[in-house]
Amino acid sequence: MNRLFIALIALVSLAACSSTDTPPPEVQLSQLNLPPPTHQLGQDIPTRKQIFALPDEAKAVLDDKFNRHRQDEQRLMSSFRRWMTQPDGFDVVYDNKTTFTASQTFHEQAGNCLSLSILTHAFAEHLQLKAYFLEPDVPFFWEMHDSFETLGDHINVYIRSRQNLNKIWGSSGFIVDFTENDLYRYAKRYELSKDDIVGSFYHNRAAEALAADDLDLAYSFSYHALQNAPQKSKSYSLIGIVLRRMGEVELAEQAYNIGMQLDAMDPVLLNNLAFFYRTENRDYEALLMSLRLDQIKLESPFVLAREAESYYLEGSYNDALRHYNKAIRRADYIHNFYFGKARVLLALGEYEDALVALEKAQELSTTREQNARYGGKIAALNNLM
Repeated sequence: MNRLFIALIALVSLAACSSTDTPPPEVQLSQLNLPPPTHQLGQDIPTRKQIFALPDEAKAVLDDKFNRHRQDEQRLMSSFRRWMTQPDGFDVVYDNKTTFTASQTFHEQAGNCLSLSILTHAFAEHLQLKAYFLEPDVPFFWEMHDSFETLGDHINVYIRSRQNLNKIWGSSGFIVDFTENDLYRYAKRYELSKDDIVGSFYHNRAAEALAADDLDLAYSFSYHALQNAPQKSKSYSLIGIVLRRMGEVELAEQAYNIGMQLDAMDPVLLNNLAFFYRTENRDYEALLMSLRLDQIKLESPFVLAREAESYYLEGSYNDALRHYNKAIRRADYIHNFYFGKARVLLALGEYEDALVALEKAQELSTTREQNARYGGKIAALNNLM
């Protein structure tokens, strides 16, 4: 199932699933008296059916390519696998910028991991193959904006034949993953339900609308994300952010408190709640949340990166470099860490090392826009050397 830091630091988790050691208490949506959203399900907000629906053109492509193998499931699996995983197969561009429905992804020929996984799952279902959504147990990306910080998780799809349904995993299946990082293919993984995916879709679209400062649309998507997953703390964390931005301070605090009932150790929720208390000048409560968060995220690469950024802004470049290196050792697949390191190295006059860091950032970038931006910086630095 990306996923932005709220710049004074509220955290939105994209396409992620949180868990606790003991089952959380049941909460009722009636505890939160939310106003109805402007955008309605089935119109501006896609329904579950609309999220997974294939357009007729996609069905025609699949039928034309695979109908001859329908009676031989092994040949169908082999042919579909080649088409989905080989460079000369299904032509699609990985771009971690926008979350699309299956139909939109097919027409755009591009999408983030959630969009492409939804499309892949829909392809498999049309071909009467069995598909499972998987979440590798590694954070996927981290981005900092003027008013958001985003932490997102990755999603891919496991495809298998309908034979031996009692055996889920095995050599008869394969994983479709549109990133080039093998880390996501072989990491420990968890199965996600379609309901999880629908919730992640609404969650992502809400975060994207929030980043674009479209509060009305962000509220509508976060409202439906909460309706879809009322027992997940991240749903209350997200709508709490939106409500606070809309000026609904009391409702926002109620949302955060219900989220805390579900998971009092959710780092995303703690981050948002600490920020909320600071904006309300409730410094002692903010401090308590921050101390609890520090215990949880003491060795988090994202915390280290934030500290590195603070040192950089203070002009403490050696401390900044040390923290970026620590963050990279813990998560060496996050492009922002290498870009931050490159800025520090430039400030220290280490141009060649800065160039190496920028090239690594470009290699790990998750959108075409990022890739192009890094390419421009690399070209500019080469001109200086």
